[in-house]
Amino acid sequence: MRALITATVALLCLTPASGDTAAAATAPVSASTDTAAGYRRLTRQHAARYAHAPTGWTNHAAHPTEPPAPSPCGVAAASEPPCVLANAAPSGGDARGVGHPPPFDPPDDLFFVVAVPDYSEHCGGCMVLHRLCDRLNVMYDAVRATPLCYVESVLDLGHTRPLGLNPGYKTPVLPAWMNASAGIALYPETVTGNPLNAGRIVSWILYFPGVNGGPPAAEYDPRRLIACFSPGFCADFNASNHATVPLRVLDYEFEHYLNVQPPPAGRAGVLTFRRKPHFSSPTLGRISVADTVFPVPETPLQDEDKRSRIEQYARAGRFYTADPATFRSVEAAMAGTLSVVMPVPGVTKAEWLASVGDEFKVGVAYGEDDIPHAQATLPCVMPLIRHKAIQERDIVDRFVRRAVSFFAGQGW
Repeated sequence: MRALITATVALLCLTPASGDTAAAATAPVSASTDTAAGYRRLTRQHAARYAHAPTGWTNHAAHPTEPPAPSPCGVAAASEPPCVLANAAPSGGDARGVGHPPPFDPPDDLFFVVAVPDYSEHCGGCMVLHRLCDRLNVMYDAVRATPLCYVESVLDLGHTRPLGLNPGYKTPVLPAWMNASAGIALYPETVTGNPLNAGRIVSWILYFPGVNGGPPAAEYDPRRLIACFSPGFCADFNASNHATVPLRVLDYEFEHYLNVQPPPAGRAGVLTFRRKPHFSSPTLGRISVADTVFPVPETPLQDEDKRSRIEQYARAGRFYTADPATFRSVEAAMAGTLSVVMPVPGVTKAEWLASVGDEFKVGVAYGEDDIPHAQATLPCVMPLIRHKAIQERDIVDRFVRRAVSFFAGQGW
């Protein structure tokens, strides 16, 4: 396990060879991919395979004399396995960033104020906003006497009630005696204006700007740094007017999946989910998905806390969603459930993936025609997600560096 955590792997998923596609469509998914034991076994196999490479994972394209590696997805090797490994820079720490000094020492007077709603497992945007502040504090705690990040509710600036927080996160509320204008305010794209009266602003684009709230991209002040949760969400920003930086931060909460077990009689039935009513395309603009028709009877996911959702996924045979960007698609795949995203009219799979992120490349089908790919790559899901978790620390560090550089003329 330690060898896996300290190694960094870029997992790039390819389309199975035509001979494998038909077999993948009819072959049942191995029961080992449904269970925690299966995931742990796959993890041990990865660790053993790459234990000899302390500085990273072996790139077989760069070392053609080596024998080809067995498929990391547990799929019989053919002319081309559905997933291959490539080199990437080692992360230099564990996935949490705990116990390791940060690679960058930010100025002592630098701090962020993240505008947040109450923490809720029903709301993906709420979760990642709190998660970012926690990561900033955990990563840089060793080199700072005070927090690097505070949270503040822009819906209740008068603090008439306690702000809902995640008790497992390090997310202090901005003290009354501190002035947000002295730091860097970070707003999600749904916030209009500058309610914290900050002089330095980062806009974090968690979804297409202007599609489900907030201003369109053209109305953003070029003096704001634009942080992009996914590249596709920032496609409308003009590079000559706006500076952008990648910022994809998620809490995958692996502990919820440790005891995932399907029922003794096997998985059965389907779950369906609807949430965001619109998607967006660079060529088609705003597209309604509110009237998407499922190919199965609707059986809505009971969207309670995350643990409850995972228990429901573990019992279901398939999960269908009409929300093309919801991370519940990946949650279902992490639980071993066949996950299907209903296609957006006029949007190709490549365009969709550019918007939703790498986690959707494996174990998730874009329409029923793509189910063979999802079945073949379902065992790739956990290795990919663990790799993404390891990347998080470098992503956050690059964001802090970019913010300091961008606002250098304004005090740092």
